[in-house]
Amino acid sequence: MEVFAEYLAQNDNPQHRERMEEVLVRVTKKFPNLEPKIAWN
Repeated sequence: MEVFAEYLAQNDNPQHRERMEEVLVRVTKKFPNLEPKIAWN
């Protein structure tokens, strides 16, 4: 989760930050082969 730490820290709403972290953890566990990165299209 260190890849997303800076991104999550930017969110001022603790409930939103917590929920986003839960989602990222769930995705990481379900798809362990994915490389964690932040990218915009």
